[in-house]
Amino acid sequence: MVAMSLNYRDLMQAKGTYNRSKETPKILGSDGAGIVSEVGSDVNDFKIGDRVVGSFFQNWYDGPSAPAKIRGALGGDLPGVLSDESIFQASAVVKVPDSMSLVDACTFPCAGVTAWSALYGSSLLKPGDMVLVQGTGGVSIFAAQLALASGLRVIATSSSDEKLTRLRKMGAHGVINYKNEPEWSKPVRSMTNGVGVQRVVEVGGANTLSESVKSVAMNREIAIIGVLSGGDATINIRRILTTNIRIRGIFVGPTTMLQSIIDFYSIKKLEPIINDIFAFHNASEAFLKLESGSHFGKIVIQIDDSIK
Repeated sequence: MVAMSLNYRDLMQAKGTYNRSKETPKILGSDGAGIVSEVGSDVNDFKIGDRVVGSFFQNWYDGPSAPAKIRGALGGDLPGVLSDESIFQASAVVKVPDSMSLVDACTFPCAGVTAWSALYGSSLLKPGDMVLVQGTGGVSIFAAQLALASGLRVIATSSSDEKLTRLRKMGAHGVINYKNEPEWSKPVRSMTNGVGVQRVVEVGGANTLSESVKSVAMNREIAIIGVLSGGDATINIRRILTTNIRIRGIFVGPTTMLQSIIDFYSIKKLEPIINDIFAFHNASEAFLKLESGSHFGKIVIQIDDSIK
């Protein structure tokens, strides 16, 4: 292993709040990239020395999710990647292009694939459509990057004016400080001439879903990918019915989506936004940084700093 990146799930795992019915994994972390040091006798697509990144779900290669496919999550059902070495299924790794560093590659498996699924995993969006992203964590920043690179327009929310300025510089069409505008669906509607956005990337959960329902256009979609403010929400069912909107749950995605986003970033010559890179022996500081919520983009732990 050369590098791994943190997700909010990892912090919840460390605290024992992610899934109380299961034991905390002995090794944390789901997103890791490195160099192949050994291959099984039946492996033909990879060789020692290949640069690779592991897929979040080791049993989900392609197609829709299924119970058996999501029972192989790294850092959950399986040992994670915050280690010197990890073992992956040959069908659940993707080669890293020569033009991409392993530090960059390790940010894609959970947050990147989740953002990809939220934008491209269902009904198609077309250039000019509006996407709403919440906050500046890994998934939201990936979603903003992907949307802007695809010709979509982005409205972003944050409680930090400094972060909103950075989102403006990235190309966001509109920004909203939700502390100043707690009913942020109103400025969203104003920015879209009363129509609403075509897609909401919903990361907040309980405290934001009702505003997301008010922000989305008729016949369009909310992609729910997080529960940062809780998992039990009260929403207006009548509004959902009368506007014919779709609420779709996102639980990361398959290996083929990991391949797709890596290809996309490579072809577009994009780089994921990384807030900080911590040394392996400072891993606890990386978790504290994640907990603070002050980051913009991804937090990486470099396990082997002699290799990029």
